[in-house]
Amino acid sequence: MNAPSFTMKPLALALAVSALFSVDLHALTLQEATGLALKNSPQIMTEGINVKLKGADKDIAYQFFDPKLSASIMANQLGGFDYPAEIERVALASLTGGSPVTSFLPDNYRQDDLTVSLTKIFLSGIYTELTLTETQKDSDHDKLAAAPLLQALNNGGMHVTFSNYFPYTYGVLKFITRFPLWGRGDLAQGIGDYKSKELLHAAAIDHLNYALSSILASAVYAYWDNRAAVANYELRKASFERISKWTQRINEVIDHQPNPTGVRAQNAAYLSRFDAFLQEKQKDLKTAETALQASRSNLANALGIPLAKATAIGDATDQIPTISDIDGIDVKAWNDLAMSKRFDIKALNTQVLAADELLKGMEDYQKPELNLVMALHQQMATFGKNSVDGFTGAVDNLSGNLGYTVGLQFNMKLGGNTAARGRVTQATLNKMKAQIDLNNGVRKLNVDLKGIADRIASTAATAKSARESAMTYAKSVEAAVSDKRQTLDNAFRQFDTERYWVNSAADRIAAEASLAKLVIEARHQSGTLINPAEGENQITLQSMTTLPNTATPKVPSNIPKQH
Repeated sequence: MNAPSFTMKPLALALAVSALFSVDLHALTLQEATGLALKNSPQIMTEGINVKLKGADKDIAYQFFDPKLSASIMANQLGGFDYPAEIERVALASLTGGSPVTSFLPDNYRQDDLTVSLTKIFLSGIYTELTLTETQKDSDHDKLAAAPLLQALNNGGMHVTFSNYFPYTYGVLKFITRFPLWGRGDLAQGIGDYKSKELLHAAAIDHLNYALSSILASAVYAYWDNRAAVANYELRKASFERISKWTQRINEVIDHQPNPTGVRAQNAAYLSRFDAFLQEKQKDLKTAETALQASRSNLANALGIPLAKATAIGDATDQIPTISDIDGIDVKAWNDLAMSKRFDIKALNTQVLAADELLKGMEDYQKPELNLVMALHQQMATFGKNSVDGFTGAVDNLSGNLGYTVGLQFNMKLGGNTAARGRVTQATLNKMKAQIDLNNGVRKLNVDLKGIADRIASTAATAKSARESAMTYAKSVEAAVSDKRQTLDNAFRQFDTERYWVNSAADRIAAEASLAKLVIEARHQSGTLINPAEGENQITLQSMTTLPNTATPKVPSNIPKQH
């Protein structure tokens, strides 16, 4: 009975591993992966909510500058006194006798007041107001006072009545504007607060865009890692199966010898090396399997999906791009590009501007207030029209020339005004803090981009060397496989060649994945990974396979440059 072949257990293991990974999984494309990341990211959801909160803060701060329309109408009715009948008879007799009109008569009095006002304050501090004020009166005393006049007119042949003149409505249409010449008074706080909130809302949008870029970069990192893990596992699995087949073929050759046991004993050193080769490949395969599982977990985390769904989604299927063009790296140009395009730097800069606007408002609040006040007045009047007709008729009947008022208004706060000083101190410190954050962000950006450029150059050289080495060893493997000589020495050379080729191929996979990730990192750190377009952030294939454009952009003057 022949001794059992030493390859039986490892070969069975190889078949078991192959069966384990024979389940067809959905092929996850890069586009699907980035879509899932954007859809499921809690950070993006949080930043989106923050944008809405900052927008609400801006809307609230605008309350002083919304146009305001106010209107009121008041009716006042008053009945006269009931005087003794004797006095009333005397008073009435005086009207017809030509005597002076007496006031000892009941006065039925009605007065209606209508006021409509439209005000608007502008962010410049200019105050405008358009006001219409009308008063309609109907009074028995007024009619009595006019009685001698009407009697005289009628004696002159005019034949007029009280209804031609009573009730009467008079009013004023007024336009007032106030120009701030120095200071803004209490309004300065509102102006500074709104401008600050408006800029903070813009900064929140930039923070959201930076979060989008960060999430996309993380998703692509995890995607390339998973794709590299898949490729490495497939490489290790194929190598293990080849070694297993070669070992099986060697055993079959030995088993056909007249004395297999003697042959095995005579070549124990070779066979033990073959066993070591196979055990090494089995270990490599297990390590690759563990790395693949870890990459799936990392991919699930980057895409914001539960770990239980990671396997159901499947592994990365898009091939890692081969990046060969790494010429023209200009760290200074990348730095300028980042300072003009990177969203977190924009947000930090906008926060400095917001703090500055708030500080200006608080400083202006402390100053004395000097305003130029101008007003235009137009009077109007109508007679003999009651109620609504009287009000509308007065507007159509302008009375007199256009009048005007011009003047200066001065206000000054007395006392210590400690609250104003406290607000200025707060605004000053907030601006200092925002400027420090911006300076630190720019400093860190410059260091990070320099490190990325160095790593790209080094990794590109490694990837090139790994590609060349893998191609060389691939030819050696082909030659070894095509060699049909069934000698143990030849088999040993095949095994050794396989080892070097697999290791070089694995190095190539790792180097190209690292280089692809570094290109994404360069894009992300330079602010060129995403381009907001039509309200949506899109990522293009070109931005993931080429380095950032090194054309020097215009950098805002208030952002400090690093040298």
